Amino acid sequence: MNMSEAEIREAQDEIRSAVSNETLQRILQRKNKANTSEPHNSPTPKDDKPPKQVRFAETDESDIPPPPPQAEWVDESATSDSRINVDDNSTGADSEFYQETKRRLFPSNMVEDAQLAWMMGHNQAKSPMEQAVLETRQQNAQAAARASSSSDKLLERAASKVRFAFDGQIMGEEQSDVPTSAGLHHHGDDPEKPGYTIPELLHLSRSTVPAQRSVAMATLGNIIHKVNTGVWDPAQAAQVYTSLLDWQAELYFVHGILDTNKTSRAKSVISLWTWVVEMTRYKALVRLATGGDLEPSNPKLPGADIKMTAEPVAVKGVLIERTFAALDSMLCTKFMDAVYENISMSLMPEQQLTMLAECIKTLASMSNEFNDRINAHSRLPLLLQNKYPYLMNKP
Repeated sequence: MNMSEAEIREAQDEIRSAVSNETLQRILQRKNKANTSEPHNSPTPKDDKPPKQVRFAETDESDIPPPPPQAEWVDESATSDSRINVDDNSTGADSEFYQETKRRLFPSNMVEDAQLAWMMGHNQAKSPMEQAVLETRQQNAQAAARASSSSDKLLERAASKVRFAFDGQIMGEEQSDVPTSAGLHHHGDDPEKPGYTIPELLHLSRSTVPAQRSVAMATLGNIIHKVNTGVWDPAQAAQVYTSLLDWQAELYFVHGILDTNKTSRAKSVISLWTWVVEMTRYKALVRLATGGDLEPSNPKLPGADIKMTAEPVAVKGVLIERTFAALDSMLCTKFMDAVYENISMSLMPEQQLTMLAECIKTLASMSNEFNDRINAHSRLPLLLQNKYPYLMNKP
C-alpha cells in the first residue's frame, strides 16, 4: 500500500513530535549505514523490483523546536551556597521537606519525637516539644550537678559525720562495740560503725519500706528534742541543728505528712511538733544563738521579729534567720492542703491531729506573714476554728 505525500508528511511530523532531534538523527544514520553495507548472506530477490524504503524529506534544523529543559527541583528556602550546613535546621536530614517526604513514603519508620529527643543535639531540636524535652534535660543535669557538688561539701563537714542512736543520743567512739542486734549497723558508708548520720536518716525517711521511714522520722524528732532540752552544750547543739538546716530537713517533714503509711505519717507529725512547738516553748534558739551563732545579724533580714527568742533577750542571729527561712519554705500550699486532708478525714490518731493543729497555730503566731498565708487558705482556718476552738482562741 502506497502512502500519499500528505500521509508521509503527517507520519514524519508525528515521529518528530515523539522523538527528540538527536535520537532521530541517530536512527537516520544507522539506517543509511545499513543501506550502504552489503550483507554477506542476503537473499536473492525474486524480482528486479527494489525494496520499499521510507525516506524522510530533508528539513531545516532551525524549524525543529528545541527539546524541553529537564525538570530540576529547586529549594526556594536554600541560600546561594549549595552546600548543606549541618548546623542549619532548614536543610539536611531534619528539614521540613525531608521529614514530610519520610512521613509519606516511609510511615512505618516514623516514631514519636519524644522517644528520640534524648539522642538529638540542641541544634537538631526543631519542634517545641523537642526544645522542651532538651531544656528540661539540661536543667535536670545542671541541678543534679549543683546538688552533687553541694552534697559533697556538706558531707565533708564534721556535723554530717556525727552518728546518732534511735533515741537521738550521739554515738561516741567508746560505743563502737554495740552489738549488731541493736539494729544500729547498716549498709552505709561505714557499715562497721553503729548509728546513723543526719544525711543517712533523711535518706532513710524516703525509703520504700514504711517501717524504715517511721524509724528515721522518729529518730530525727528525738535529735531535735535533745537540742531543745539542752542535753548537749550550746556549741555542739548548734552544729547538730545547723546540719539539719543544711540538709533541708523541713522538706522531709512535708513529705512525711504526705506519707501513705499511717504510722510513718504520725511519726512525721510528732517530729514536726518537736521542731516547731517544743522548740518555741523551750526557747532553744536562744541558747543556740548565744552559744553557737557568732556571726553578726542584720535586723532588716527576714526573721528579725520571729518570736522564738526569749524576752527581753533579743538575739537576732543567723540561726534564727535560717530557721525562719526553713519554716517559710515549708509553709506552702501543698503543706497546708496535706494538713487539711489529715484533719478533715481523721487520717491519724486524735493526739497527732491535735499536735498538727498546734503546729499551724504556732506558725501563725511567729510572724504576720505566716499568719496571712495561713488565713489565705480557703478551708484550713475554718476547719481548725470549728474543730479546735479552745486551741485556736488560746493566746
